[in-house]
Amino acid sequence: MTTITFYSYKGGVGRTLLLANMARLLSRLGQRVFAVDLDLEAPGLHYKFSLARDGEETPTPPGVVECIHGFLSATAFPESLSACKVDVPGGKDDGPIWLMPAGNVQSADYWRQLARINWHDFFYSDAAPGIPFFLELKQRIESEFQPDFLLIDSRTGVTETGSAATAVLADKVVCFFLSNRESLEGARRVLRAIQASHRPPGAAPVEIFPVLARFPSEASREEAEDAAAQARAFLNEEAPDLASTLHIDAVSVLLTDHQLEIAEARRIPSLPEGKESFLAEDAWLLFSKLIPQEKVERFVGRLDLKSGIKIAPEGD
Repeated sequence: MTTITFYSYKGGVGRTLLLANMARLLSRLGQRVFAVDLDLEAPGLHYKFSLARDGEETPTPPGVVECIHGFLSATAFPESLSACKVDVPGGKDDGPIWLMPAGNVQSADYWRQLARINWHDFFYSDAAPGIPFFLELKQRIESEFQPDFLLIDSRTGVTETGSAATAVLADKVVCFFLSNRESLEGARRVLRAIQASHRPPGAAPVEIFPVLARFPSEASREEAEDAAAQARAFLNEEAPDLASTLHIDAVSVLLTDHQLEIAEARRIPSLPEGKESFLAEDAWLLFSKLIPQEKVERFVGRLDLKSGIKIAPEGD
């Protein structure tokens, strides 16, 4: 199971929508996907999967917050996580997508339970249960559902749950930022902390994929590439603690899509032949860096990981 955390220092960068679209892409490629919404104060992943019928509220079962509340009350997980997930509708030939939402946000109990969690004690008290809880949650998801990919939507900013999602649980972190000093400095601070953090025993270092998001679509490709190069140079500047210095190979760019500014209805196409916009093309290029070639080559042929363009299998 490959765990990918989607993180941004600030909101409004399209992080959650891109996660939902990557889940759908993986599903169409026959992969089994489990998504978790850890943006507990502003949950929205259930909206991006379009779970509601017309005119109805978007349904959410118990989720992460209820699991934490039950764990703190009884110091045990439920026997099964099935009650804390919802099946995301898909095509008959698609791989399954399961969503563990932040929780039943339509219920006042959700917000009361969230307010009662003492995050400092949960992560920093003697014998703090926070990290063991999230590692156990990840293990239970893997054993119970056997997904190929676990996708995590992290809370923005510098938070305890964000640290767990990025530095502890993730194999790969997709970090979104905007082309301004505030966003860049925040992203660099967090990425340096991820690089310097202690990993679970046996875990490889986190792979980092920086993304310059919502760059103006009116800009030329040369301007976008120049902005990406400047962002990369800034992220890689020498840190006061040399061990924290980043070594970013490349920064991806997502050009803005004005249709998404009107309504988040457009879905990124599943294959590069279906490009509909700059955002669709850029998103496919990013996805091709995140998905191991061996996971998808039997479905779509060999992927050129530099261009993201489909190449027919040898012999075709």
